[in-house]
Amino acid sequence: MRFLAVDTETEGPDALNTRDPRTKLTIISFWYDTGKGGTIKWGSHEGTEDWERLQKDLVDPDVVKLFWNAKYDLRIFRAAGIKIAGKIIDVMLMGRIAETGEPSYTLKHFSRKFLNTTYREELRLKEWVKKRKKEKLPHSYGDAPDRILLPYALKDAQCTFELFWVMKDNTNKQLLAMEHAVLWTTMRMEDRGMMVDTDFASALAATCIKEKQKQRARLCKEVGDAKFNPNSPKQLAKMFYKDAGRDAVRTTDKGNPQVDRIALYILRDKFKDERAQWVLDWRKVDKANGTYLNHFIEESDQHQVLRGSFNQAGTRTGRFSSSGPNLQNITRPSNEPSGRLRQCFIARPGFRFVCIDYDQVELRLGACLGGVRGMLDAVRRGEDLHGVTAKRMWPGLTEGDPSWKTKRQVAKTLNFAIFYGIGSEKFMDTLIRESEMYISLHDASAFRRRYKEIYPEIEEFFFEVAKEVADTGGVLNDYGRFMAVHKYKSYVGVNYKVQSTAADLIKQKMVKCDRLLKTCKSGLVAIVHDELIFEIHHTEKLLIPVLRNAMEELDRFDVPLTCSVSIAENWGEKTAVNLRRAI
Repeated sequence: MRFLAVDTETEGPDALNTRDPRTKLTIISFWYDTGKGGTIKWGSHEGTEDWERLQKDLVDPDVVKLFWNAKYDLRIFRAAGIKIAGKIIDVMLMGRIAETGEPSYTLKHFSRKFLNTTYREELRLKEWVKKRKKEKLPHSYGDAPDRILLPYALKDAQCTFELFWVMKDNTNKQLLAMEHAVLWTTMRMEDRGMMVDTDFASALAATCIKEKQKQRARLCKEVGDAKFNPNSPKQLAKMFYKDAGRDAVRTTDKGNPQVDRIALYILRDKFKDERAQWVLDWRKVDKANGTYLNHFIEESDQHQVLRGSFNQAGTRTGRFSSSGPNLQNITRPSNEPSGRLRQCFIARPGFRFVCIDYDQVELRLGACLGGVRGMLDAVRRGEDLHGVTAKRMWPGLTEGDPSWKTKRQVAKTLNFAIFYGIGSEKFMDTLIRESEMYISLHDASAFRRRYKEIYPEIEEFFFEVAKEVADTGGVLNDYGRFMAVHKYKSYVGVNYKVQSTAADLIKQKMVKCDRLLKTCKSGLVAIVHDELIFEIHHTEKLLIPVLRNAMEELDRFDVPLTCSVSIAENWGEKTAVNLRRAI
């Protein structure tokens, strides 16, 4: 078995976007296990000895190809018509598994830290750019002369190769195999994309603009200034604090008044200042229009398909993040314009969305890992965990009580937040942010104390994790993933252990489902938190219970990890369905 590290250099106005047709391959660099490497200038590569050799090795099953961020290079290769076959290894994914405490997962950071390289080639390139910029001459990396650019490109391939050998023995091989399987699944999911109803998105954008104008006009009239800018923290602070004769309800670390989302909820609920709601409404539609709707419309292709990016190594715990757009931050469905964003995503003709969502997976896993008997018993009885917590926190509370909805929401926020190790102030902020519900710091402290009384095993769980952190420098999840934790922040270890266990479970199930769909018209289109979104063809409806069964985990943990299924024509209007388990 031979090893070959490969890296690419590209150029374009948005060179990080591999789907932008303006992103062009300029250089391929490579490094062999013979200790030698080279560079190929794309466009003048045909017939060269280096290209002929590399072309054969890229499809040779006996040559292992090493990349740093393989998804990027593989897409660049595909766009350039370069074939690749055989085993590939993403050394960046190795780094995510072997070195979990790093502040950055760039090739440059790892090379400087673990190879002790000065990266002189990069310094020379940056000096050239700086000089050209000063002289007001073209100064992009692609404009650099070969004597500067080619050694820089070659160094990337060499460092990728050397980092593979540095981390090879410290990487959990089972986790790496899973992550590579997830890599291919993710690429197929991104390639499929989701269809966008651009007409609906355009109409919704127009509605948002009108709503923005309405809320701004209200605020301008209130302050008596036609040029009032609701996006200006300075002007908002003056209106809410100085002009109102009140102290700031929140301040920055430097003591400056804050008018963030949490401050606005406090102003609205504690001080009954209706203007705070106007600003909140303005921000919602501003974000919906500027961050999402414009992107939906402009980035959809000629077939109205939007292909975002899903990062399987987006967080320290292995959980997915997404961008272009960030589907995980889209506002929850509501009747407000900002709450209708998910309706923009529609199933292709002949298909319907099937959304399979884990039932409180992190809460159930936290209960399993922490041995929280009250929670485990409630799950086994098929009871609503949040309702059970509310009834235990407020003895005598019933579902018919007028305060039931509010108290259940407090219990729900506590259920999920407590495993994050949050303090009283953070819990107060979380409740405001997640539920738009204001409580005092005194009440937040009282709720946390009461919660620990009704679930005493949780406190013991935190002590056990703190000991694990002290003994090992981190925590190990149920799938063997180690995550470094600073000894003074051992409280986050509980969250790491729970969230990473859930993340690895979902990744395994995601790959399993993708394999089930290999020869089908149906396919996976997105992962959002603990939900997988599939597009199922009308001739393949029998896949729905098969996929649900594949995702559920009934035996590994103390309680079953079950899933709920919803079907929709568009992502924002889901209808829950009750499927009988297939035998």
